[in-house]
Amino acid sequence: MNIEELMQRRGIMHLVHFTRAENLRSILSGGLIPRMWLNGDSAIFNDEFRYDRCEDAVCASIEFPNYKMFYQLREANSSGAWVVLLLSAQILLDFDCAFCQTNAGSEASYAVPLAQRQGAGALAALYAPMVGGVPRAGGLPLSYPTDPQAEVLVFGIIPPEYIEAVYFNSYTTMRKFSDLSHTVNMRVNTGFFYPRADYRRWQNTAAAR
Repeated sequence: MNIEELMQRRGIMHLVHFTRAENLRSILSGGLIPRMWLNGDSAIFNDEFRYDRCEDAVCASIEFPNYKMFYQLREANSSGAWVVLLLSAQILLDFDCAFCQTNAGSEASYAVPLAQRQGAGALAALYAPMVGGVPRAGGLPLSYPTDPQAEVLVFGIIPPEYIEAVYFNSYTTMRKFSDLSHTVNMRVNTGFFYPRADYRRWQNTAAAR
C-alpha cells in the first residue's frame, strides 16, 4: 500500500501547523519556510531549539495539533496570539516527508534513522495499535495518529496555495487580520486550542520537548 492509498483508507485530508499570529502575513505571502532559510529574518520561531535536527523541514501534525507542545509554547509566550493553519494533505504526496510516531524532537524519534521514517511504512506506523507502551484509544478518528504528539517533517518551502484555512482562538484576534480575509478562509475554531479527546491516557507520558 502506498502513501496515497493509506491516505484514502484513513481519510487523511489535512495537516495542521501552529504558529504565532505575527507570522501570518509573511506566511500567506511567502509560504511556510523552514528555519534554515529564515536566519536573520523577522519570523518568530515556535521554539528556540530544533531538537528534531531537521532545520530544512517544516513541522506539522496530521488532522489535529500536537496539543502538548502547543500548550507548552503558549504558556511560555502567553502575551502573544497564536493561529493554527489548516493545510492540504496533498503535501504528503508532493513533498519529501518524514513521519515520527511521537514528538519529532524526542529521543525516540531521532534515534530512528531519517530514511526509516520516510515512505508508506513509516506513515502506517503512526497508526500502530500501541505507541510508547500506550494503546490506541477506542473511537479515535481513523485519520488521527495513535500518539497525539506524532508529527510530520515536511522538507522544503510549503507555498501558500496549500493553506486551506486559518483558525483563530478568538474573534478579537481574527479581526486584527480582517484585511487578509480575501486571501484565505479565516475562522474561529477553539477546538484546535484544546487537548485531543484521548488526552487522559497520555497524561503520564513524557512531556513535549
